[in-house]
Amino acid sequence: MTVPKINVGGLTLSRVMCGSNPFFGYSHFSRARDDWQREYFTHERIVQVLERCSDHGINCVMSGVKQEMHDAIQAFKQKTGREMIWVCTPAGKDIDEVERGIAWTAEHGAKICMPHSSYVDSNLVISETRINGMERLCKAIRSHGMIPGISAHRPEALVVGAAAGYDLECYILPLNVIGFLCAAETDWQAHVIRQCPKTVFCIKPFGAGRVMPPSAIGFVFPNIKLADVVVMGFTSVLEVDEDMAIVEQVLSGIPADVPLSQARSKAHLQPR
Repeated sequence: MTVPKINVGGLTLSRVMCGSNPFFGYSHFSRARDDWQREYFTHERIVQVLERCSDHGINCVMSGVKQEMHDAIQAFKQKTGREMIWVCTPAGKDIDEVERGIAWTAEHGAKICMPHSSYVDSNLVISETRINGMERLCKAIRSHGMIPGISAHRPEALVVGAAAGYDLECYILPLNVIGFLCAAETDWQAHVIRQCPKTVFCIKPFGAGRVMPPSAIGFVFPNIKLADVVVMGFTSVLEVDEDMAIVEQVLSGIPADVPLSQARSKAHLQPR
C-alpha cells in the first residue's frame, strides 16, 4: 500500500512512523526482554527494519538522542538512496541539559525535535497554563533549523501547549486500547488527541506488546484525526509486513484479517 502522508511544518510524513524502543531495549515489559532486545538489535538488524519500513512507504523514525540511531539512518540512506526523517526527543533533568540535547540533535540531522516527556511532564503547571521553559526551548529548536514539538504522557500537556500559544507543530502522546501508560481513560486520551489543533504522534499502540496487532491498529486509527500519526515499534521485518497489512485493511475500512498465531490448543477452533 501507499501509506497516507500528512504535512507537519512543511515536512511530508507518513501516517505510520517507525518507533525505536525495541532497537534500544526499552521493552516496558521486563529486564530480561530489555537485555534480549539490546542483544538482538545489531546495527545491521536496525537498518534492515528501516529498509523494510521504507519499502512499505514509512518515511520517518522516532528515537531519543542515540548515536546508534543516527548511524543506522545514515547507513540506510547510503544503501537505499531514500530519505528517513528523524524525529528526536532529547531528555534532561533540567532545561540546560535539554538544550544540549537539542544542539546534538541538530548536529546529527534530525528534522523534528520534541523535548521528552521526562522534562515536559515534570515542568507542566496546569493551574498557570504553562510548561516551564517552553518558550526558550522552542526558540532553541527553531534557531537550529528544526521543527519544534513536545513529547508527553499527560494529555494536559497538549491542552496547555495549545492554550499557551507555544510555537509547537506537533505533540507525542500514548494511545492504546488498554490504556497502558495513558494518564487518562482511553476515551479521554483519544478525545484530547482529536481536539488538538496540531498533529499528534500516537505512541504505544501495542501497549508494549500487550495488545494483539489487529486489536491495537484497529483501535488507534479510528480514534484519531486524519492528520495524526501512529508510531509503531517493530521487532523484525516480518512484523513490519504483518502490521502494515493490517494498517492497509483498517484504513480501507475492512476488518483486520491476517493469519493468526497457531498452537495445539487452538486446533479445535478451526472449521471442520
